Amino acid sequence: MFDLDGTLLPVREIFDGTIGRTKDYLKSVTDLDDELDNRFEDALAAAHRAVSVNPDKLWRHVLNTLAREYSGIDESRIANSIGILMQAYTQIPRVYPEVVDTLNKFRSQGYGLWLVSHKLKSWLRSNLENTALGNFFETGKNAYATDVDRPKDEIAWLEAFGYFGIGLQESAVTGDGVFQDIWPAYKIKVGRIYYVSRGDNNWKIFGNSSNELPPGVKTIKNLTEMESDFE
Repeated sequence: MFDLDGTLLPVREIFDGTIGRTKDYLKSVTDLDDELDNRFEDALAAAHRAVSVNPDKLWRHVLNTLAREYSGIDESRIANSIGILMQAYTQIPRVYPEVVDTLNKFRSQGYGLWLVSHKLKSWLRSNLENTALGNFFETGKNAYATDVDRPKDEIAWLEAFGYFGIGLQESAVTGDGVFQDIWPAYKIKVGRIYYVSRGDNNWKIFGNSSNELPPGVKTIKNLTEMESDFE
């Protein structure tokens, strides 16, 4: 069972682009300087804790926080900024290079493939239908979107397992989110757990750090490194 963003798809690079363009826009229409760079990420982390990942709520929360701290960010500039940020959800991410080969090997060996993603169903469907992952996963069948208005925690993972009708002990969870994938899988006693640490997916809002892993979790740099465990 796989997480999607940061595990199979490098969506961080898409958000880095839209967030960068948003900060450039705000700097161009106000007297803000490079201090905005750190404050934006702090505001994003606070918004994630407060409203999870629902984009309609997340980015409004971020911009409202910044507007309270800095003069010059009025409602029109908030709306323009949200418009830039929402462009991320129309972009099609690439797939990490090794993913298709690994999924093909697992499928050819008879292993079931499942996907659990913390994103809007419409965006999940688009990500699958417009990438090679659509050859392995289908929304509503073996791809499940957790509730974007609440955390991707033990409850979310248990709901996914229940939806798929598969057991915990005979399953393996692979993800890049320490507190969204790894710890929840450990707490509900999934059989095997793999933490994907690619080096490009450590994002402050998710608190990713291999030093915070529960015992028994195997750290891998890519999906190829888990193949030998399933031969």
